[in-house]
Amino acid sequence: MSASDSVSACVEVAVDPTTAFAIFTDEIGRWWRPGPINWYDSARAIDIRFEPGVGGRWLEIYGDTSADVLEIGRITAWEPGVRLVLLYRDGGYALDGTEVEVQFAPIEGGTRVTIEHRGWEKLAAELAAGKREAKRWGWASILGWYSDWAFWGSPRRTGSATAKPGARGYLLEPGAGVAGADVKANRASTGGALTLIESRTTGGAPLHVHSHDDECFYVVEGTITVRCGDERFEAGPGAFVFLPRGIPHEWDVVGTGVATVLIIAAPAGLDDFLREYHAAGAQPDDIRAQVAAKYGITFLRDSGQAVDRAAAHTTQSIN
Repeated sequence: MSASDSVSACVEVAVDPTTAFAIFTDEIGRWWRPGPINWYDSARAIDIRFEPGVGGRWLEIYGDTSADVLEIGRITAWEPGVRLVLLYRDGGYALDGTEVEVQFAPIEGGTRVTIEHRGWEKLAAELAAGKREAKRWGWASILGWYSDWAFWGSPRRTGSATAKPGARGYLLEPGAGVAGADVKANRASTGGALTLIESRTTGGAPLHVHSHDDECFYVVEGTITVRCGDERFEAGPGAFVFLPRGIPHEWDVVGTGVATVLIIAAPAGLDDFLREYHAAGAQPDDIRAQVAAKYGITFLRDSGQAVDRAAAHTTQSIN
């Protein structure tokens, strides 16, 4: 893959494009997570913000004076509700001069927000190769922070209505689903709140980590083993397992049996990932990795193994 290939990641949020743009830009200081790896100077950083309009700066703020800042990017396109384009200064570091575009596309029930980082041909090939991989996971993680805030925290969404956009009460009869019989709840049916999949399977998933969503298993029948970080569990009928985002986990069905597991992920989107990931089953590893990164998932073991195991299952099971 050449150095000119772009890096992209996307999320879907349950607000209109104009609101999604405003949350991304006006509220970045509230959804951007502080920490040693998230700031250029974590010892001094107190805020992060955009100066609106073409020519405005993306800044890391260190003090009360306008001079005590670090320029991360310079805005070259500012189209509220449509797109934001930045000349990525990277604080004057290695990626100086590449370009980042954030697009806001209307979808049913909300907005698809996509980040594309391009211009890698401006860098030395070896530097570009390493930095591209870092940004592939980095942008996916950052969009996860944004998605969480847009759903749970932003006053532009939480203060606009008492019910989540698209949410309604509903009943599914036995054997019915909202997107195939196995999917009992998804983004469209819950307004983005959660996904619930009834998985009847002979196997699970290799070691991986989610950055966008928390995951839970409720075992209906059979027995599964689960590893979550340093913890190991054996879960039989009636058992419940919680798997927080950011902690690597893997699971499998015990022996040669079959298990029925209710898989819950919050916020919603796991079923979209499964559908797209399974469709890419015959694609090269880097294509499957791009699909996983789009949904904030990183496989820590061979992703091809994940596809092979999933193909043998009776329903979706890479979770």
